Amino acid sequence: MTSYKAVYIRVYGVVQGVGFRALVKRWAKEMDLKGYVRNLSDGSVEIHVEGCEHIIQNFIERLKHEAPVDIWDMEISETSVRGYNDFYIAF
Repeated sequence: MTSYKAVYIRVYGVVQGVGFRALVKRWAKEMDLKGYVRNLSDGSVEIHVEGCEHIIQNFIERLKHEAPVDIWDMEISETSVRGYNDFYIAF
């Protein structure tokens, strides 16, 4: 059985004002992941994503290799599951 987990992702680069949050939301919903994405004041974007471990890994790989934005760095760490029912853009 696959494990359900949560991952915190912080993305650095040219990721604000370029449609990145909408793309993250669309991909997460397509992959049936839960959580949120939001811009941070330092210009980075944070993502909290919950779902099956292998699907989260696929999501992260998609961010790294398919996102049409200039990503300089990503911090990825496991975090606690919060039980979101959907994936949304937070403000």
